[in-house]
Amino acid sequence: LAYSDFVIYGEGDKLYVREAELIEGFYGIRDSIDGLALSMYICELIEEVGTSVGESDILRLALNSLFAIAAGKHGMPKIKAVFEMRLSAILGYMPDISSCARCGASSREVFFDVMAGAVECKECHKLSSLGGDRLTDAHEASVICILSEAARSAMLYALYSPIQKLFSFNLSKEDMHLFSRAAEEYLLNHLERGFRTLDFYNEIRR
Repeated sequence: LAYSDFVIYGEGDKLYVREAELIEGFYGIRDSIDGLALSMYICELIEEVGTSVGESDILRLALNSLFAIAAGKHGMPKIKAVFEMRLSAILGYMPDISSCARCGASSREVFFDVMAGAVECKECHKLSSLGGDRLTDAHEASVICILSEAARSAMLYALYSPIQKLFSFNLSKEDMHLFSRAAEEYLLNHLERGFRTLDFYNEIRR
């Protein structure tokens, strides 16, 4: 959990570290066990996906998130959910949650279809539940999360805000719970795997 600058040289088929300089140690992370657990989850995630897309965007997101954990100015659920949603967007899993995917209405409360990356208003969701066309492919499992107006606004903010202002919003405990669940479900289902560090973090939070 340190951000450092390394000078590496190659000799034959091996690489060697010639110099190393610490840029940021994130010492505040060590002040809480849940902060440490969340940091490990973030690092495991970027180790998993960091070679598949532009690493600079992922690095900036990870550093901002680790800074936020170390500073202790934001709750862990907010940092985790924002990181998961923004990482999803960087990886190409950008959801469309601005309005109902069926009728275009901007309802206050919506149903978030995780696999489709889209939302339905109450009326359209009721119709689809009664046997109408689904947003997701019939062969995919359906994962639905309820989003309040505030939770959906937080999700939109996490997707589109400047990276240096990612955590500059507030949510009630109930709305944060909805946002957090949706963000975790969305990323894990699209990556199609779980993470042991996430299991450890969730166990600590419980």
